[in-house]
Amino acid sequence: MFFWDFILLLLPPLLLLLLLLLIIIIIIIIINRAIGTHTPSPVCEKEDVTIFWNPGVHADRDVTANKPHLIIKNKKRKHAQ
Repeated sequence: MFFWDFILLLLPPLLLLLLLLLIIIIIIIIINRAIGTHTPSPVCEKEDVTIFWNPGVHADRDVTANKPHLIIKNKKRKHAQ
């Protein structure tokens, strides 16, 4: 009889803990899906600066790695990095 009373005493907190863990796991999954789907716009322009994200670069010869992550173009100096 003592064992059964002990189980009934511990069951509600354990169920509550399992429910809380399930809610936390669902929230983590939702946050990870939202973060993983974001892609920035390919071009961002301000007054004198243009930023290109992940553009293809045309060269006069074959280059296998022709996609830098960022190109920053300064319109005043007419210079790109």
